[in-house]
Amino acid sequence: MLESGFFAGTRWQSSPDVLERGRNLMSRALPVAGLLLWLLLQSMPVFAHLPNDIKTHPACKYCGMDRKHFAHSRMLVHHKNGQSVGVCSIFCAAKDYLRSLDHSPDWMSVADYNSKKLVDAGKAYWVMGGSKPGVMTNRPKWAFEGKKEALEFIKAHGGELIDFGVAMQASYEDVYEDMRALKQLKQEHNSRMRRRALIVGSAGITPK
Repeated sequence: MLESGFFAGTRWQSSPDVLERGRNLMSRALPVAGLLLWLLLQSMPVFAHLPNDIKTHPACKYCGMDRKHFAHSRMLVHHKNGQSVGVCSIFCAAKDYLRSLDHSPDWMSVADYNSKKLVDAGKAYWVMGGSKPGVMTNRPKWAFEGKKEALEFIKAHGGELIDFGVAMQASYEDVYEDMRALKQLKQEHNSRMRRRALIVGSAGITPK
């Protein structure tokens, strides 16, 4: 039988250097294969790296905000019928609770502020207030899986350590003021857009 390439002019069982040559070939090939695998993983769609709850609920049910962008404050409301509702923050989680009084949530999970991993909201350490702007609220509320991390956040940014019950109660108390502020922001935005349209129209420019 004719042989060519790597085994040309050799016998597998009789050549003493075949194994060594094979090892050398593999040592050169493995780094290349590793690089190709890394490039393949990097080229995969971004959503493949997203947590499952963001894939399932990419936008908040109540305000439509991108839950990936607010991964540090997002929550997942788990209902007794097995369904879940993805929201951007405890503000919208409170909305879901109010709208589901006949079918109150079984439990809720919340993102750890640092790791963005979902943890049991009832077991998390919450921080209310501080210098970090809140999500959908003037009185921010953040969750931490560990007490140490919550205290470190308070040391750096201010706020007070509370539990989930206090955080939810505060969210209900804040609803009126927060909704009023959000409505005002929306009106100001719409007013700016109308003024822009008038200026563009009077200048004879076609908006892109």
